[in-house]
Amino acid sequence: MKVTWNVIFLIAISSLFFLPGCGGGGGEGGGSSATDSQINQSDQAGQSINPGLAGKVVLGGKGWVLDLTTGSYTRVPGVEAWDERPEYLGIATVEITSQAVAGGMVVETVNNCRDSDSVYYNLECVRLYDGSGAMFAGFTFSGTIHEPVKISRDSRYLAVIREYDFNSSDYYLEIHDRENNQLVSYTVISQGFALIDFDWLPDNRLVYTLGQSIYVTPVLSTVGNPIIQFDSTQGEPVEVRASPDGERIAFVLKTYGTRVSTHGHAHTLDVNGNDLKRLAVVPGESDPHMKHPTWSPDGEWILLLEGEVGAADWFALGTPGTLYAVPADGTDVPLSMDTATTTAVPILGRHLQIHETDSDLIYRFTDAGELFWISSP
Repeated sequence: MKVTWNVIFLIAISSLFFLPGCGGGGGEGGGSSATDSQINQSDQAGQSINPGLAGKVVLGGKGWVLDLTTGSYTRVPGVEAWDERPEYLGIATVEITSQAVAGGMVVETVNNCRDSDSVYYNLECVRLYDGSGAMFAGFTFSGTIHEPVKISRDSRYLAVIREYDFNSSDYYLEIHDRENNQLVSYTVISQGFALIDFDWLPDNRLVYTLGQSIYVTPVLSTVGNPIIQFDSTQGEPVEVRASPDGERIAFVLKTYGTRVSTHGHAHTLDVNGNDLKRLAVVPGESDPHMKHPTWSPDGEWILLLEGEVGAADWFALGTPGTLYAVPADGTDVPLSMDTATTTAVPILGRHLQIHETDSDLIYRFTDAGELFWISSP
């Protein structure tokens, strides 16, 4: 759901930037991290930081891009963080979604983008960038956008979850044609607060989660039909993501969640609701922290963030987690830093290439935001 400015500062350390010395097992105090010695060994051998993996991972909360080969970070071209936009008030937050940084489009969703002269209490902005970082389109929405806006695989349509009025509890799922700025389809998806997440299928259908079910819509429609339903003992599906070919989806079956953590296992399922598989497990953990399932561009891998727990208050730092690449066809793949015992690959990165001091890293990077695995330019 929507991430507020306060939450961004509350969750103090990004689990995706692997601070040395923040290791440990999974669970509430868990999460493993790469060490500088591991990175140096890869450098000396002239190998990739993450052997066997290629492409880049876009960190949606702040618009950073991790190169899986070098372990270094760059910014999404043209995109600026909330505190680098003088025209926005301090309550603004930015979320990035991307199919490709080079040669494709980047969608930037800015919550509370109103400036000090705005007559609207809530104003949401959507900006579209090309692969070079040039903004070529922008849209403004009243009300409140929940979840980052996502663009269809053919780059023509935008899907939005919007709440129009604080006095109403209706959540709308909408499809907009960006070429003519027309509303194509809309429906009240929920009457009251609910965890809703969605993704585009390649043929311009939508897949979304609501309550205990996963839904798939017809083409360019917002009215979904359930493909699977879970009972309360199994959990609640969240964070649904469609494979590049649209044949399978990945999601987390959440058993328990708080403001700072999510418990549950990642699963995969075919788009017709069949062949349900539990993708990964954490040895010794019956109810682990897993989130952000993210498909590789070739559909062979799924990223999972495991063990991250956010900061409980202003004075806490939270617990970083570990990012793994898991074979997409796997079942109950162990998530472990011991690569001799698993087919999952722990992802390494170089946090020191982003900022000169750790204190900057603490204040600027969080786990807020989705992940997107894209091809290298």
